Amino acid sequence: MTAPVTAPVIIYDAAMNKAAYLPRAFGISYTLRANEVGTASFSVPLDDEHLSEITAQRFAELWNGDTRIELFRIIKETKGHDYVRFDCEHALATLNDDEFAATTYAGAVAGTSAALTAILASQAVARWTLGTCDFSEDFLYEWARGTKLLRAVLDVPGRFQAGYFFTFSTATYPWTLNLIAPPSTPTAYIDYGRNAKELAREADYSDLVTKLYPHGAGSGVDQIGITTVEPGGLAYITCNVATYGTLTRHWTDQRYTTEAQLYAAAVDLLVTLAEPKMTYTISAADLVRITNESIDTFTIGALVTVTDSILGIDVSVRVMSLTKSDVTGAPGDVTLELANKGEEFDFSAAEQVNVNDLSNIDVSNIPGGTPGALPGAPSGAGLYVSTDYLGYYDSGWKTYMDSTGRLYASDGTYWFDFNPVLGTLSIKVSALDISATTGIVDTLQIVDLAVTSGKIASLSADKITAGTIDAQTITLAETTGSAICQGKTGPSDTDPGFWLGYAAGASMFTIGDATNYMKWTGTQLIVVGDITGTIAADLNMSGHALYNCTDFRGGTDAYPHCLNIDNDEWLGYSTDGTVANSSYLLLTENVSLKGYTDVTVEAQRGDLYLYAYDDLYFDIGGSSPMQVTAWVTTGGALGAGEITVVIGGATRKITFTT
Repeated sequence: MTAPVTAPVIIYDAAMNKAAYLPRAFGISYTLRANEVGTASFSVPLDDEHLSEITAQRFAELWNGDTRIELFRIIKETKGHDYVRFDCEHALATLNDDEFAATTYAGAVAGTSAALTAILASQAVARWTLGTCDFSEDFLYEWARGTKLLRAVLDVPGRFQAGYFFTFSTATYPWTLNLIAPPSTPTAYIDYGRNAKELAREADYSDLVTKLYPHGAGSGVDQIGITTVEPGGLAYITCNVATYGTLTRHWTDQRYTTEAQLYAAAVDLLVTLAEPKMTYTISAADLVRITNESIDTFTIGALVTVTDSILGIDVSVRVMSLTKSDVTGAPGDVTLELANKGEEFDFSAAEQVNVNDLSNIDVSNIPGGTPGALPGAPSGAGLYVSTDYLGYYDSGWKTYMDSTGRLYASDGTYWFDFNPVLGTLSIKVSALDISATTGIVDTLQIVDLAVTSGKIASLSADKITAGTIDAQTITLAETTGSAICQGKTGPSDTDPGFWLGYAAGASMFTIGDATNYMKWTGTQLIVVGDITGTIAADLNMSGHALYNCTDFRGGTDAYPHCLNIDNDEWLGYSTDGTVANSSYLLLTENVSLKGYTDVTVEAQRGDLYLYAYDDLYFDIGGSSPMQVTAWVTTGGALGAGEITVVIGGATRKITFTT
């Protein structure tokens, strides 16, 4: 479909596909204003064959002859007897279709472009992209949930202390949004004798400033001023005082970190502030369709030279508003509003702190050091802030953090100091309270821990896997259940393992299992199982008995069934209490000394005495006779007595006489 030259309005659907040409459109008007959403309207006859294509939310592209005006969205329809009128808003208003779903932050050190990009990224349909951005400011913005994207876009330059203009490119899709600095060279010309029909000038003196105190980065005595660079050593600059009197204003801009920068910016700003706001409303002839010259082209933000010899006007001012009431009926008529200062220059104190910027807060770079290193002392107490630092100083750093992640807090006695650059953490506290339900410390490795004085009221350590615990003293409380154990839960537990602790009013110990074990009950040592090894010292059982022995062995392995008693050693009990230089084997009650086969009782180096309090019996079992081959009496007379011998069941006696 080719557009006729005579079609002043072209209709597009929501996807920017051409839907209709309206050559019969009439009553076309529009108004464009700087940094605002423009408006437009047009009408078509009620019998227009393309009327069905002109619906709400579709787009209308307006043309002034061969010159494209702009793109507008249809938002309202009004029917008359023989026509339908459509009211429109500039395509920029589509940014009102979306809003933030949650509190959104943007800007800061990422700059102006990042802030605008973040806003446009929230569009449900990506109609707008960011083109040229002439600014890179470090303001931090915050928008609440429900904020329209258009409101956020207009907020971004609202804190600038310089002129700016939004421009658009809607001829191609997606559309492009630009944020530009005002052009500094006049591109159009208005002369009362040439293309200006009517001209009115309004002067607004309400916001004049003739004496300006500039303040840069810092706060208090550390804040940047201009006294070292101002020719008279003054803290302020003046302009037009003789004309308008002294009108004082304090201006703070934390972006300026040197006095020279601050002074140059203040001079430029005061040139604008010291002049009244001059607004020119001009009815002019739009001659560009006749001359086709650029000096007759009026666009929003353009610098226009206006001359009027009668009023004595010869100024360069900006186009702030452009209105055409009838594009087709009176194409040469245009109404312009031009001003030497736009609303973007209004920096009243009431508006300074808005989108969470820091422009009206006294802040300062922290003196000395670099991020990651605790800075030197500033000259005064206060809160110090920059894009890299945040800290409060009062006779020492009380708090401090920076862009490396350094975190410090101290009252001079106790402190917390975390340095991620060095990988260190230093803490000194009077008490430490860590409360959490899970995961206080997931994995902790302490290479070399020295605890000089530590108290742990309750310790649950079920995963100590170190091979050695080296301690001078482990003291258990004398409380039932206090124990060191493995495999057992108490002194009576028969499971394999050991238990050393306190129970039933006594210190107890048990080791082993249900079959073999050793126990100390507090009063008794109980051993069940084989005892092997060598006793390297005397076993003194004075006053006690050894009983219930299945086998009692002595000597060597070659003679396992020997009871060997050497001189000055004894086994048993001495009847007269004399044990020195004596050896005793005392068998009491009715005890037999027996051998399975032969039994030899021999005194190898002396006499053998058999002594009985009453009779001495030799019981020879069976039919074996007792044979006495010789009696030796040499060496002295034997005492009188007899030996009773039972032979074959018959009692016999051997009688000894003197």
